[in-house]
Amino acid sequence: AAMAGKAAADEQARKAAAAAEAGDAQRARSEQIAAEEARNDLHNRLNAVLPTRETERGLVSEIGGVQFATGTANLNSAARESLANFAGVVVSYPQLRYNVEGHTDNTGSAAKNEELALKRAIAVRDYLIATFHLDPQATGAMALSANSFDSPGKVPWDGVALAVILPKGAR
Repeated sequence: AAMAGKAAADEQARKAAAAAEAGDAQRARSEQIAAEEARNDLHNRLNAVLPTRETERGLVSEIGGVQFATGTANLNSAARESLANFAGVVVSYPQLRYNVEGHTDNTGSAAKNEELALKRAIAVRDYLIATFHLDPQATGAMALSANSFDSPGKVPWDGVALAVILPKGAR
């Protein structure tokens, strides 16, 4: 009888452990679904105001309309409007972290392009901070080669892309 009682207790403990494990797995799955839904919501909201795509780096929005005169880092009115659209979305995600990356085309020397790309990123960062109190996680330069785009050999603009990154797994 003692053996039967121990076996029954062991079976009950095994079932309880299995139920707890199943509950943990269900909670983890629910959290994963919630994170995916939040990410999809952010992606859709950003995409409504800016071209946004998933990349190996995470969610990237290209702030269209951030036009600079050749060789300058001065924001024009179209740039400020695009940044206002971006700010209107991300302000509702206070825990969101993003990076601002200045880009240039492949015209000119790599050193000059890197310097210009950084100045453009800083101009956008400073505008976001001063106007909307949005402080990016990082600001940097990324001079692009012609092969960085979907159409190899073709750079579609002169120093215009600024990317906002939502790392994979972030909400």
